[in-house]
Amino acid sequence: MERRMARIKKFFLRTCKSIAKFWNESVTDSRKKQGKRWGLATLLNGILIGLCMKLITLREVERMTDELVATGGRLNIRGRISDTTFYHLLTRLRWQEMREGFRAEVDKYYRSKTIRDDSLPIACTAIDGKTVLCGPKKMSRFAQRANHEDGRVTYNLKVLRAVQTSSIFRPCIDQMPVPPETNEQGAFHAFFADIVERGKRNGRFELFTLDSGYCYRTIADRIDQEGYAYLMALKMGQRELLKEAKRILLLKMKNEMPEAVSDWEIHGGDRVKRELWRTMEMAGYPTTSGEWKHLRQVWLVRTTRRKATGKEETSLLYFVTNLLRNRLNPKECLAVVRAHWGVENDCFWSMDKAWVSGG
Repeated sequence: MERRMARIKKFFLRTCKSIAKFWNESVTDSRKKQGKRWGLATLLNGILIGLCMKLITLREVERMTDELVATGGRLNIRGRISDTTFYHLLTRLRWQEMREGFRAEVDKYYRSKTIRDDSLPIACTAIDGKTVLCGPKKMSRFAQRANHEDGRVTYNLKVLRAVQTSSIFRPCIDQMPVPPETNEQGAFHAFFADIVERGKRNGRFELFTLDSGYCYRTIADRIDQEGYAYLMALKMGQRELLKEAKRILLLKMKNEMPEAVSDWEIHGGDRVKRELWRTMEMAGYPTTSGEWKHLRQVWLVRTTRRKATGKEETSLLYFVTNLLRNRLNPKECLAVVRAHWGVENDCFWSMDKAWVSGG
């Protein structure tokens, strides 16, 4: 245990030292010169350490800095830093600069092979939206007003996140706030453009997975035009596609054995199994809103959930994709579908519960 703790400490000190260079060179310090006791990198590293220690409030971060003095000043924290000091800095930071620093750190860990696409046979990136803050006051210029039936008014701060689900760590690799004048689908194109620009430099992206809220032909067109693959859940937002998919695949399910069957796994106290059927009959399918020229396959995944009582429940999910049929074998297709939910279970849940709620 002592050796493990020593390795963690060494890694953390090295990380803080590395990112401190970016803080000083690329992040604007908007504080007034008068009374500026602590350096920018010292304060931001203190907040970073507090997040990793699951501290909920800035008051707890203040108490933590008192304890860090014992590290001998290796983090340049040589005394207690007040929570007010942290607050004044955080309210003056420019999110664009912080985002760029975050992305640069992710790229660095990929280059050093600390993070790898090691859990799937294809580089897989899940994109999804998340409400990160909700309250009665407008907390940011990005906050969106919501009027409730009971007369209440709340403000929601929403973001788009990209999570590398083909890595065993499920790292969040990018995040962007959703502007108040649009929604997640409207903000997708700008967010995707940033990811594509990075992809051209490092070649790390191949398949993007999205839930049914993003299943629009314009989004599929954009991903395909950039030379990437998409896998989208199909629901009532695309009635024509869904109707035809049901017609073909339900008949296929009735008359043919599944192409792949997963092992039973434990989830939420239940045993879960997934089965796959695929069709290429809908390739280039035309709809009233236009042709899905890039569409190559439609998948049906039947999930069987067995309760502790022995009772079984089944659900059917449909997916559209422009992947070539031989790019993934049937077992790998099921693995990719299962991995998409890592964006929620292994990223959103961790950030909400571990960082925001304190575990």
